[in-house]
Amino acid sequence: MRTDLRDHEFPELYRKLLTLFPDKPWLKRVASLQHQVNENPISKFWLWQVNVVAYGLAAFDAHGLEQVNIECWNAVKQAMIFVCQVLDIHDTAQPDNARMLRGRIKGALSNPNDMRGIRFELGMATHLFRQGCSITWTDEHRGDETFDLLAGVPGVGLVEVECKTLSADKGEPIPRDTAYAFINRLLPKIDPALPFQGRFLYAISLVFQNNIPKETAAQGVIAAGVAEAIKRGDQSLDGICSIHLQALDLQSLGIGLEPDLLLDYSNRMLGYEPAHQVIKDLAKAGYLAIRVQSVVPSKLESAMNDLAKRSIRNQLTGKRPGCLVMRIERHSGDSLEVLAEEEGNWLATSATKLLLNPAHSHLAAVVFVSAPAVTTVTESSETEQSKTYIFENQQGNYPLLGLNRLFESR
Repeated sequence: MRTDLRDHEFPELYRKLLTLFPDKPWLKRVASLQHQVNENPISKFWLWQVNVVAYGLAAFDAHGLEQVNIECWNAVKQAMIFVCQVLDIHDTAQPDNARMLRGRIKGALSNPNDMRGIRFELGMATHLFRQGCSITWTDEHRGDETFDLLAGVPGVGLVEVECKTLSADKGEPIPRDTAYAFINRLLPKIDPALPFQGRFLYAISLVFQNNIPKETAAQGVIAAGVAEAIKRGDQSLDGICSIHLQALDLQSLGIGLEPDLLLDYSNRMLGYEPAHQVIKDLAKAGYLAIRVQSVVPSKLESAMNDLAKRSIRNQLTGKRPGCLVMRIERHSGDSLEVLAEEEGNWLATSATKLLLNPAHSHLAAVVFVSAPAVTTVTESSETEQSKTYIFENQQGNYPLLGLNRLFESR
């Protein structure tokens, strides 16, 4: 497997990709996404994130190696990493498997959930290969081998690896698309309602008693009510949500603050708990951050546990040691680290229950992985890195195999 890639190789990779997909389905996908962006402009950042491969391929098709802007170029790099990994598998696969892979990739270009899963599997295989493992891909739709890949681990032997991802809004009472649609209707009403104008970062937290209706008319009524409540200085909209407004004076800071810095400021003001948030530029170099969440408890823990149990029992065969790797996209590396240090954190509790279950005696390890972040290695190289949190089985059929060393450098 390829573990590194250079910019000058992109044109040849794209040429090879076109032999598999001469109709360029990524262009159709990007055109379709533009209709969504036109309807809800603030969804652009989210849609770009979850469709980054399609956007990157479309950008390369239009501009080649020309770096028109950093957003497009970063998408191109992510897309080409994906293409390189796909071609590596396709070129060594049997004809039936190659055809199935092409179908899966084409479908994933229009389905962010499928694309997220494929990219995680490919990234995990590349990481394990770098750690000295041999990698064999399985055909999950044929026979008994329904796990993602078989890793030949030095000093251990063959280990079945099953990869799962949980989206950033998995288990949340307010889905991300609903939250963004509501914020899009709220934004035009907020500007006139702000208590004073000037160079401030306004941070507004809306905590709903339940969820947000999906219907356009119902969202419009609530948005108008929230704006009027802010204008009056109220801290709640009866029966709907609480309202918390803060303002940070930015006069002492330079013009044109970076998005990461703005996000950090808004998090300090509103807290770091998971929520849907949008930051918008205002007149006079000011900014508005709107955060939406619900008091209804998240079902992420139960959703993760259900997914884990099904994977362990239905996809790991029990004939060899099994390793379940779950990426929780809600957590960055830092937030996963904070969670790991909390007393009685739910990831540790869940992993322990999974490993101690007698029906899971073939499970050798459970690994939790954070959302990836791009890290600069040298002036001319970058890599995507995540933080991991691994639990090895201390009993069962395959106790303490030492799989933790595979993930220490991820």
